[in-house]
Amino acid sequence: EDYTLLLEMQENTYQYNYKNNVEFINNSSIEDFNEDNNLSLDNMSEEQRDTLMQAIAERIQMVNANQMEQIGIEEDQNPLQYVIPLNNYNSMYDINNLNMNETEISVFNNKFEMYGGTNIRGTTVRGLLTVIASNNELDDEEENEENNPSIFSSNTQNENLIEEIHFDGSEYEVNRQNITLIKSSIETESYYRVEFEKDENTGRIYRVVINKK
Repeated sequence: EDYTLLLEMQENTYQYNYKNNVEFINNSSIEDFNEDNNLSLDNMSEEQRDTLMQAIAERIQMVNANQMEQIGIEEDQNPLQYVIPLNNYNSMYDINNLNMNETEISVFNNKFEMYGGTNIRGTTVRGLLTVIASNNELDDEEENEENNPSIFSSNTQNENLIEEIHFDGSEYEVNRQNITLIKSSIETESYYRVEFEKDENTGRIYRVVINKK
């Protein structure tokens, strides 16, 4: 396997190369998809879809935690999140002037909705909070404030933010301090109900509701 990811942004170009050798010891065959060996989300009930998506999210969370432990870092420090230099992209383009179309809104919403459901484990909820912090660029908030104390950091100009979190009866503005506070209050072995509220005009998620069961 030999992959190349090339990102061109105005005068900057980023190229990532990935190579992997796979050895097939035994003969393998790939069957055609049929009703007996695949699942269709369209044919599932809402409860079945929630259960499946929860299981997938928890599996991703577990695999990520194990892999990050193997390389000696925390599970929310996966270096893959820095492959695409979003901060540079945001500084080159005024996101405040970009209008999200339906596809972009769907992609935006999906990265959060995969963590939603009526019976979500605490470890998965913590993963959602990490995604929110990354989306809102809160990881770079302190550095931006130190380097540019007289101006707002770039995420204040970005309309595509999660603005509010309702957690167990209390309302929180989404900032680095509150994300840390809520994450520390999440019990990893407990279960939570996670829901999302969308802007009436755009359909974009702007508010997250988390309640312990």
